[in-house]
Amino acid sequence: MVASRNSQEYTAQPLDSTTSYLVQVYSRENLPVHGVQRFCFAGDTFFGRYLAGKLARPTWREGWSNGCGSLLAAPPSSSTWKAS
Repeated sequence: MVASRNSQEYTAQPLDSTTSYLVQVYSRENLPVHGVQRFCFAGDTFFGRYLAGKLARPTWREGWSNGCGSLLAAPPSSSTWKAS
C-alpha cells in the first residue's frame, strides 16, 4: 500500500459512515521497498470483478490458498471461500 485516504478527509462535517481508499502496488518482482509488512485484508474488500469466478474453481482456489501460505503466517483456508 503506497497511499490511503478516508472520505472524512473530504468534508468538515462529521460522517456517521466513511469509506477508506487504498492505493496498492502489485509486482511479480521483489520491489526495493523498505519497512515492508504484509497484510491480508478481508471483509468488504474489492480485488477486481473476476476474483469470485476464479475462487469458484477448486483447483485455482487451492493454488491461491497455498500461495498465501508462503506469504502469511496463517493463510485462509480455501474451504471457507464461497463464490456468490
